[in-house]
Amino acid sequence: MKIEIAEMRAREKLSSLLSKSMTSGFDKKLNLTYLEVRSARVHATVSVDGTLHQPAGIVHGGVMASIVEAVGSAGGYAWLIDRGSEDIFVGTTNTTDFLKSTSDGVLEAIGEPIHQGKRSQVWRIEIKQIETGATICVGTLRGQNIPSRQRG
Repeated sequence: MKIEIAEMRAREKLSSLLSKSMTSGFDKKLNLTYLEVRSARVHATVSVDGTLHQPAGIVHGGVMASIVEAVGSAGGYAWLIDRGSEDIFVGTTNTTDFLKSTSDGVLEAIGEPIHQGKRSQVWRIEIKQIETGATICVGTLRGQNIPSRQRG
């Protein structure tokens, strides 16, 4: 019973953080919506509009890199919460390879861990355009698990 309550509290904490980010944080500016956030998989969508375009009329590369960062960070944090940790996960290296441009529609991002360790995690994120199924970019986010005692 204690374990179930702890897991429920951990899920509520994650849900609260994601909800806040989607309603008033940077994720809102990206039009990012989390559909699933687990320690082994993150699924999110982004509705593309003109606010995400560069001057040439296509989605800005920084938007794609930001989606990689957001999705990988959500998964990294979910993994820490699932372990009962008070640590936080922060991205330290974001590598995003752009394969195809897009200017509209809905993007789907799927993130999965490559490595989850005591001090670091590495996540791979693939972003596709839902309407065509085309892979738009692939990114890797390396991050550090920061112990709560080191924050401040």
